[in-house]
Amino acid sequence: YKVLPELVKGLDYGTANFRVLGPILDVGATMEDGEFLRLVGPSVIKWFASPDRSLRRNLLENLPAIVARFDDATVNDRIFPHVADGFEDKSPVLR
Repeated sequence: YKVLPELVKGLDYGTANFRVLGPILDVGATMEDGEFLRLVGPSVIKWFASPDRSLRRNLLENLPAIVARFDDATVNDRIFPHVADGFEDKSPVLR
């Protein structure tokens, strides 16, 4: 309850790099859905809009575990548009 919020803030404000996403999701996997959505959910949605390719790549690699936590409307309206924008990315890994 002390480390997770700091990791999330670090990724939100750019003081941490994409490598903290793994530990965030590992800790998040032990949480109930409501708690995950309250502590991590808003930031995850924001991270999908990030221009950081490494972060977006890691989010895409963990996409099944992430979208399982959100309701369908949130996935369709707030996450999928950013995933779809990735199909126009110059990087073949992201496409």
